[in-house]
Amino acid sequence: ASRGMRSGSMVVAEGKGMQDPGQSPGDVIVTVKEIPHETFEREGDDLVVRPRISMADALAGATVTVTHVDGSSLSIEIDNPDEPTVVEGRGMPVAGDPERCGNLVFRTSVYYAPLEPAQREALRAALAQSA
Repeated sequence: ASRGMRSGSMVVAEGKGMQDPGQSPGDVIVTVKEIPHETFEREGDDLVVRPRISMADALAGATVTVTHVDGSSLSIEIDNPDEPTVVEGRGMPVAGDPERCGNLVFRTSVYYAPLEPAQREALRAALAQSA
């Protein structure tokens, strides 16, 4: 198998299969099956990560750090959680062109923690001042 191959891709080793007396050896055919990753999803050549951030981080901005599939640590500033943040060239290798890679895409979801009535009022007051 080569870098960047997708699920369902086949690798054929011609003439490497069983051989009965008087016959040519068969082929060995291996079908690639991707194993799901706990952090990343593959979309074509892109890798997608879905970090959760708090409401405060969504409003004020947040830095999200992930460990990439290659083992490196990558920190990204999330300014607008409604828009994906894209890091070009940090996705999966492109099959047949290992010099190119897809993108790493951050699709942020916001966790809204329950607020006490006093916290709600303080938040409303703070947001009203910024409008």
